[in-house]
Amino acid sequence: MKIEIRQYGSDTCAPCAAIRQKLEKWQQDHPEVTYRYLPIEEYLEEAAQKGILSVPTVIVTIDGAETARESGYFSLDELLFRLEKYMKMTEKTEMTIRTATMDNMDKFEHGDVVWNQMRLTF
Repeated sequence: MKIEIRQYGSDTCAPCAAIRQKLEKWQQDHPEVTYRYLPIEEYLEEAAQKGILSVPTVIVTIDGAETARESGYFSLDELLFRLEKYMKMTEKTEMTIRTATMDNMDKFEHGDVVWNQMRLTF
């Protein structure tokens, strides 16, 4: 499982600086999570493509899929709490749903089952 936190901010934004400091400290305790701070002034095109209209904006992706996004005034503690809760759940149990595929009926006739995995996100 690959978790990435991207923060879009501005050097002239005091809340951005506070969130950046807190996320950098949090990431030190969670080295398995990738954290990137992206100054909006340098990443205008990327921010526009992602529909980012204000800073600070924090986006969490798990295995490349966006699972959480917060912008403006929000509780970073709540976001990190939800992320840590998800990380603990996936450590203790494998969070997959197994579903049989019907694309090869011969295998089902012989008692074999073909499995796909679908990851749950928070």
